[in-house]
Amino acid sequence: MATGYPEWTLELVRIEPARGIRRFYTLTLERDLFAPVRLVRRWGRLGSRGRGQYRVEVFADLESAQRRVAHYYRAQLRRGYTEHSADPLFRTAVLAAQEAPAAVGRTRNARPPS
Repeated sequence: MATGYPEWTLELVRIEPARGIRRFYTLTLERDLFAPVRLVRRWGRLGSRGRGQYRVEVFADLESAQRRVAHYYRAQLRRGYTEHSADPLFRTAVLAAQEAPAAVGRTRNARPPS
């Protein structure tokens, strides 16, 4: 990364030997020359890190990227993943974004006032 702050990584794992499940899920925030903040998600079977899948999302600012990381973090915890390793500052930022109030707005099923 060429600008500003270091690359931040959060690794989650899900290991269930009885069911034959050994998976990883990695969230990385990074900066590059073309996007202010990139979120790189990698996932796959443990032991095959080079062959897993990945997806990149681009964000205009760090706060919105951290909120998205908190979203993925919560989703993976619900699926049975546990935290394997995390940069301390990144973990603090994710937990802060997790506790931030949601934006006030109209929900999909909300009825307009009469």
